[in-house]
Amino acid sequence: MANDSIQQISVFIYGLIDPRDGQLRYVGKTKNSLKSRLLAHVSDVRRGRTYIPRHKWLCDLLLAGEFPEIVELDRVASDAWQEAEQFWIGYLRFVGLPLLNGTIGGDGTIGHKMSEEIKKKLSDGATKRYQNPNERRRTGAAVKRGQDTDSYRAYMRERAAKCTPESLAKLHEGTRRYCRSEEGRKAIADRMRGKVVSEATRKILSEQRLGVKLPIETRLKMAASRLGRKHSEATKAKMRAAINRDASSLRTRERWLDPEYVAKQAAVNRSAKLKSKWADPMWRAERLERQRAARAKT
Repeated sequence: MANDSIQQISVFIYGLIDPRDGQLRYVGKTKNSLKSRLLAHVSDVRRGRTYIPRHKWLCDLLLAGEFPEIVELDRVASDAWQEAEQFWIGYLRFVGLPLLNGTIGGDGTIGHKMSEEIKKKLSDGATKRYQNPNERRRTGAAVKRGQDTDSYRAYMRERAAKCTPESLAKLHEGTRRYCRSEEGRKAIADRMRGKVVSEATRKILSEQRLGVKLPIETRLKMAASRLGRKHSEATKAKMRAAINRDASSLRTRERWLDPEYVAKQAAVNRSAKLKSKWADPMWRAERLERQRAARAKT
């Protein structure tokens, strides 16, 4: 019974954050309160301990008149802290944070493998913890602050430059398979449903696609997939609104107000020659491309 009570003592897995850029720089563990552990870190540096990267970082921070912040990452039983610390160090390094830890965690127990029981405990604890919306927002904000820095972006560019073509091909293929699967499509749809894209983002996306020409094979596939598709009333209303906003449509509306022009167009649209042309996917793709180019010039 005594051993069971000892094992249930909570151990905190914590992170030290640089207040200058909000980046998480160190992961550790403590059985005491987070406040006392933070003060112990600062006390070590003030007593002259500056021989490891963590000490040097804290020393620079204090000399700049700043004070580190501490955040709780996890809370586990005393018999599971090694695995939990290793998990957080490994995960945060995987997402690109430049941690100052000198080991993989768990007092440097390199090669230590988690048992299935411990894995389940960690998984259940993380699942329960992240069911709390406040917890999700807090941890997500901490990770986002660490990623939204110039040093992090430079680090990720450096990592990307080291990737071999084979590794990139595997990543792209894995992403492609997931996005095309029913599970992936549903997850993406649920995540994007109701999301409003800002005008600034729309402008950036538009500029990125400006001048990009799709291969003829892709255009033919797109045309074939749309053949026979009927637009909903909502889509038709959006299309009408877009046309009404187009300045070039003023001239078109004036022509369509002329009864003779309307009769002429109706006769042309009923002609067998025009129908045969639109039945040709190649001609249809080229015609649509010319129309898009003409609209871009106006």
